[in-house]
Amino acid sequence: MFKNIKEAAIIWLATQDKEINRIVLNKLLFFIDAVFYLESGKTITEDVYIKNPNGPVPKQAEDCRAFLLRNGLIKENWYNMGQYREYGYKVIKNNTDPKKVKAEFDDDELPIIKNVLDKLSSCSASDLSEITHRHEPWKSTYWEEELDLSKIKEDSDFSDWLASKDLIKSVQ
Repeated sequence: MFKNIKEAAIIWLATQDKEINRIVLNKLLFFIDAVFYLESGKTITEDVYIKNPNGPVPKQAEDCRAFLLRNGLIKENWYNMGQYREYGYKVIKNNTDPKKVKAEFDDDELPIIKNVLDKLSSCSASDLSEITHRHEPWKSTYWEEELDLSKIKEDSDFSDWLASKDLIKSVQ
């Protein structure tokens, strides 16, 4: 049974204005949770992240996308890229009230979600993946293992990068 409504809501919010590919969506979820974790010690989605070749992947992301597709809330396009397919997602307009989606979040969550989406959703999948590969917790985790998000707080370079993008307040 589908349980992670906040993760689904973030995917819905991220794809409201433009099509976003699967890797970028996974990284946006990670950055949203990383920023919130630095501020509160917890994540918004309450999901765990797995180390995959393109960076952290939320364990429940596929279930969330399937829920949104099954209920006609987003559409999926795929593109033949030669040796692989790339998937893109976009909201189907008029199927959901944005106010109802935003009501799923606490007051301290929405500003972080909006800020990360505003600052990073136009980045390429390869750029976002490369950023996650340079920092904890991805660096010290074995393939297909769960990332220890507490290591985010130990990586001052990651905090500096987030601050340089105005995603967190500068760490002194």
